Amino acid sequence: MLVVIWAICLAIFLRFMEPPAMSDQIGYFLDADDPSSIGIGVRDFRIGLLLPLNVLMRLFGYSELSYYFFPFLAFAGTTSVIFGLGRAYFSTFTGLFAAFLFAVTPAVLGDVSHLLPDYFTATLVGAAVLVLIHATRGMSAGTRSTNRLTALFALAGMLLGLSYLVREFAVLVYPMIGLAMLLLRVRFRYFAALGAGALFFLGLEFIWGALHYGDPFTRLRYVVFTRQEVVAAMDFADVPYETEFWPALWQFFDRGSVNFPILSWLFILGLLSFVWLAIRATRRYAYLVAWGLTSWILLSVIAVIPTLGGDLILRLHKFRYWVLGLPPLYVVIAASVWLGPQALMRLLVDRRMPARITTPPAEVG
Repeated sequence: MLVVIWAICLAIFLRFMEPPAMSDQIGYFLDADDPSSIGIGVRDFRIGLLLPLNVLMRLFGYSELSYYFFPFLAFAGTTSVIFGLGRAYFSTFTGLFAAFLFAVTPAVLGDVSHLLPDYFTATLVGAAVLVLIHATRGMSAGTRSTNRLTALFALAGMLLGLSYLVREFAVLVYPMIGLAMLLLRVRFRYFAALGAGALFFLGLEFIWGALHYGDPFTRLRYVVFTRQEVVAAMDFADVPYETEFWPALWQFFDRGSVNFPILSWLFILGLLSFVWLAIRATRRYAYLVAWGLTSWILLSVIAVIPTLGGDLILRLHKFRYWVLGLPPLYVVIAASVWLGPQALMRLLVDRRMPARITTPPAEVG
């Protein structure tokens, strides 16, 4: 099935492939070509994309294959993650439907060939969540050895750590994933394995800082203390936060080119489904709810803060800046559209049926 999905993704990618954009897209490519020239800035710290891209360029040179490899990997990977989540929690058809909705979203197709970290980050977080689902179910069922489970949780941690190195806002989901693990009673041993896996990649940032900049705490000093993300965000004249008082949801529809009415209503349906799952089946869908609901709540709050007179923390005026929360959103949308009517019909049928007999009938004879 995954082979078919990747083949379809390749056809879609080739159909909507665009020339390299002379913006951040080509900037990542140039930085990766000569890592020694990487400066100090928000984009420059994303070594989870830059260094693997450098390896690819050493193998294939300054070529289209080098440029388009990671955009395709991110698109096909995110589509596969959505399919995997839908199949793991609901059904194969739900996974396929969710992947289809994602792959035909106009805003996604507009970004599909851009060399940017956003979709790649979503792919890595999604892969980590799928590994966590598999490992947690194996732990609960007792069908996996302790060593195998430890390796799986460590792998999930490594994927989460790498997602941070690709785009730092992946850390938004870390606390809620930990809370989901607590809710599912994951043992401390596996918490430690997850943390060790994440620290393996997080530690690379300190090593890179020490080797390249001469200071392992370069990101901390130049991003947190000088708040370069905020300064960079304020350079964009088309960000209307200072003049318009719009909730982040409608800002998303307007600025993200998601004006197609069906997608807008499906988006609202997905958010409502997250709330329903959080209330009615928190433990069963713990990872899905933790990832999806947290992403949209935190990103929405961050987007609204400037309209209330606060600081602009992250640039959220483009569709791709919200992509971290897309995989779980598309899964609950597909589940609601496909399984929701079936559940409603069962509920109506159960209510029309007469009450079941709770006392045994009298014996004859």
